[in-house]
Amino acid sequence: MAHITFNFHSQVLDFHQTVHLLVPDANIYGALAGGADTEEIPVLYLLHGLKGAAHTWTSYTSIERYLYESEKKMVVVMPEMHNNFYTDQAIGWPYLKYVAEELPRIIETYLRVSPKRENTYVAGLSMGGYGAMKIALTYPEKFGFAASFSGALDIVALMQDDKEQIAHEGQNLRGKKSDTEVVLETKEFIFGPHGTMKGSKNDLHFLLEQAAKQKKPLPRLYISCGSADTLFPSAVDMRNRAKALGYQVKFHEERNMGHSWAFWDKEVEKLIRDIIVED
Repeated sequence: MAHITFNFHSQVLDFHQTVHLLVPDANIYGALAGGADTEEIPVLYLLHGLKGAAHTWTSYTSIERYLYESEKKMVVVMPEMHNNFYTDQAIGWPYLKYVAEELPRIIETYLRVSPKRENTYVAGLSMGGYGAMKIALTYPEKFGFAASFSGALDIVALMQDDKEQIAHEGQNLRGKKSDTEVVLETKEFIFGPHGTMKGSKNDLHFLLEQAAKQKKPLPRLYISCGSADTLFPSAVDMRNRAKALGYQVKFHEERNMGHSWAFWDKEVEKLIRDIIVED
């Protein structure tokens, strides 16, 4: 298994970006665009959560081992997005356009990955779960599968000033800012004024309704969350809304599990071994 750190200049963002890649040994030479002829292999864009980085998935899970043991021919692309919610910012930079449009073009230029919709997947945890669903709903013609692990799927509700939640999260942080505080401090910079969020391109519920009205076929969707996670109600709600609109969603509830790497490690193993393969 090759673990590659890839640095390049993004024309969309106009500054350098870091991406981590996992490329199976059997394809390390053939997968390189300048290498020998080989089949184009599937690609998974795997997104980190708030306060994460390009290396987060390989640092805190065994994804490299899972990919190796599965013998799957698949490239995993892990971009670095800081705390930007995979969003074209109201004041700032077009991160959604970068991750969903420019980055796939760059990866397809340097590696022999398949550009086909059915071979292009996106998944993420927490903020990255929101990003994965947002990408899937905004670019359903490009992605064939999307997964959210403990995703922040109701962004409108999340942006409320929840003092009780801030106090709860801050109990063991020793003066550090909680995730909720980080989100609330940057929300208008990223999403614009709170009153403009509902029914916007950043509202997953709205994007889901628009896809149904336009009769767009969506990627296969997978949503999972721990029942002890504060984001669990939004995961259930997203599943119910999608089903009510006629879309099929595979859903998994992990009993008594919170917002933790123990859960995400199990989920990414399932993703690699079973879920990403259509029955």
